[in-house]
Amino acid sequence: MMNTESRILEAIYKAIDQMNERLPPGKQLVKSGDTALIHAPTGLDSIELVGFVVAVEDQLMETLDASISLADAIGHEGDHNPFETVGTLALFIGQELEGEGHG
Repeated sequence: MMNTESRILEAIYKAIDQMNERLPPGKQLVKSGDTALIHAPTGLDSIELVGFVVAVEDQLMETLDASISLADAIGHEGDHNPFETVGTLALFIGQELEGEGHG
């Protein structure tokens, strides 16, 4: 059985696969914790980010049977935007799951 962190990454990577079907070749996302989601030449624009967030939420429900709303975090201000990279998003989701008592 995979641990929660691995399952979170699995859900994010499935969402990346879904996004890459719609993104042009030069903008496709790499399945890596270091992959920038925003603030990069290849980062997602606001519409793409919303689509990605919906895909991640759907995959979290399918993979972890967890309902998490990531939309509120899109406009997150400050030093630690959860959407900076795939890794920061996975960490944020893990913290949200712990806060809800899942695991």
